[in-house]
Amino acid sequence: MKKNIYAIMLYSVIGFALAFSAFLLIADNVSPFTTQATLYKSVVNIAPEVSGNITHVDVINGQHVSANQPLFSIDAKPYQIAVEQAKAELQQAQEANAGTWQQLAAAEQVVLQKKTLWKNAQNKLVRYQTLSRKGLTTRQELDDAISAADVAKSAISAAQADVLKIKATLSGKKNTAAVELAQAKLARAEWDLSNTTIVAKTAGTVSNLQLDAGTYVNKGTPILFLVNEKNSWLSADFNEKGIAHLQPDNHVLISFDSQPGRVFEGEIENQD
Repeated sequence: MKKNIYAIMLYSVIGFALAFSAFLLIADNVSPFTTQATLYKSVVNIAPEVSGNITHVDVINGQHVSANQPLFSIDAKPYQIAVEQAKAELQQAQEANAGTWQQLAAAEQVVLQKKTLWKNAQNKLVRYQTLSRKGLTTRQELDDAISAADVAKSAISAAQADVLKIKATLSGKKNTAAVELAQAKLARAEWDLSNTTIVAKTAGTVSNLQLDAGTYVNKGTPILFLVNEKNSWLSADFNEKGIAHLQPDNHVLISFDSQPGRVFEGEIENQD
């Protein structure tokens, strides 16, 4: 009797093993499954664009935030001072630029004046040459007229050189390089000031927040994370037998050990 019971138990175990092996074989080929999977979530590192002392923290760990919602603030006073300084430097550069344009206008007027003087000197020289041929003037007076005409012509070249020198500082632009540099410095200062309030770049849940007012933070150093719960995906490992059923857009069912009894639906995005 005992032998029969042992035989029945043995056959039952063998039958169950064979049935389970057949199930695994069929499942791998018809409806593949795996327990080797990892859940990933989109995580955004939040790092300040400027350095400074924290003045206020607006969120706590686990809090859900929306895009553009303030997270924390950095002392803005040094950056406000930098903006005011950049504004003053820009005004100074613009005033100098306006002065340069005035110098150019004055230099061009001088060129016109020198040309008028040269024309007068030329007319005077022609008169003395006429008088000299008639013997009505001295050689010295003629030489003085020739010299005056040459000097007047040289003065035009000098005045034109001054105009070119001033134009070179303007580089053919409305603003000088000094003005453009001051404008860029002001834009950077204003950008830094705007970044003293750090906002969420996207919606998510605050994580790894370890900040208090007074803490000094460095530019570019991650301060906290934003976890996007709506952007999650699974990376799962399957054997090659059921590869035909693991194609992009195919429907899948997912369950988690931490949530027994619940089944989630999803789709395959890609196959590596």
